[in-house]
Amino acid sequence: PDNGYGTSSLDGDSAYVARGTYIRSLNEFTPPVTVRALMAADSAECFNMVLFSSYNCGGSHCSAKNAGVSWENGAWGHQLRMFPGDHREYVGRATECGEGKISVDAAGVVSFYWDGELKYTTHYPASSQGPLQFIGGCTGFHVKDLVVTVGMEPLKVQIFKHCGYRGYEVSLPPGQYKLPHGSARDNDISSLRFPDG
Repeated sequence: PDNGYGTSSLDGDSAYVARGTYIRSLNEFTPPVTVRALMAADSAECFNMVLFSSYNCGGSHCSAKNAGVSWENGAWGHQLRMFPGDHREYVGRATECGEGKISVDAAGVVSFYWDGELKYTTHYPASSQGPLQFIGGCTGFHVKDLVVTVGMEPLKVQIFKHCGYRGYEVSLPPGQYKLPHGSARDNDISSLRFPDG
């Protein structure tokens, strides 16, 4: 839809979600499901990644953007807001590319991540079903490298800043990474934990 702010567009493995518009998946998802994507806003305003909400957003102040399981960045400039529960945390960098992630397990435990760091955990009905939406609230934003994992999450290596598995933690699935990545900085990793298997 075009609500006076332009139109959303898809191009290969990236998308642009214009202010006041949305992109919605054709598929509906159920737990367990994990969604992660790299996102960057045009300005320090709110934009959302939402699971299980069938509401359509029309306009830049759409209240449906916080329905279902919602990960919002750019609230009041540089805050994350995570629903249900309306947990808020200052993270900064809404206009810089960062990874947002929502993971909902089979028991309905919802985990929200920003750049590989767990930010908030809550619950949502394990019987939920609905689409994935990216909603441009008060700003447009870019989405790329979207990964939706249905079922079990791939095994990950955990990287810790300090010895003895202390300090910040970054969990990485199989792949190649350049530092800095998330909170992990070059020459700043002292311990690793590998998954069984």
